[in-house]
Amino acid sequence: MLKESCYYRKLTDTCTDDGSHEELESNQEDLLGNRLLLPSTMARSGVSAVEEKSGLIVYNGAMVDIGSLLQKLEKSEKARAELEQRLQTLQCKTEEDEKSMSQLESSNKSLSGELKDTKCDLSHLRESLKALEDTNCQYEDQLNKTLRELSATMEGIQSVLNKNPATSEDHKSKENGASF
Repeated sequence: MLKESCYYRKLTDTCTDDGSHEELESNQEDLLGNRLLLPSTMARSGVSAVEEKSGLIVYNGAMVDIGSLLQKLEKSEKARAELEQRLQTLQCKTEEDEKSMSQLESSNKSLSGELKDTKCDLSHLRESLKALEDTNCQYEDQLNKTLRELSATMEGIQSVLNKNPATSEDHKSKENGASF
């Protein structure tokens, strides 16, 4: 917007011959504004050599301390290097953790398979144990039945022997080979 108004003034002011030149000079001073008060590079060439020795330079109208900027740059570079080192360490640790996780998962799978097999074997053993206990109970029942029958038979034999004591003595003597 300012440039367009400048063009407009130049066109209108140059048309008149008397006093127009003075007006142009005053307009140019107005257009420059405070620029004349700002230090220019030509006027400051002698001062800049002194400032460069002290580490200060002018950049975009501001004084910049090169030494402090270099220190900040070195610190940021050190921090970046440390961060990169930490990142590499973390990446290595992550890779190791992934390897250990995969090993643990594979051992977990193998142990799960072994556990499944062991459970299957245990169930077969329990079935066998139950069958053997059933068989044991049958044998015990049969032995108890046989014991009762033998006890009854023995009592019967004992009662018969007690009724015939003479025959038992005869029987004993025949066995010994003696006769009466």
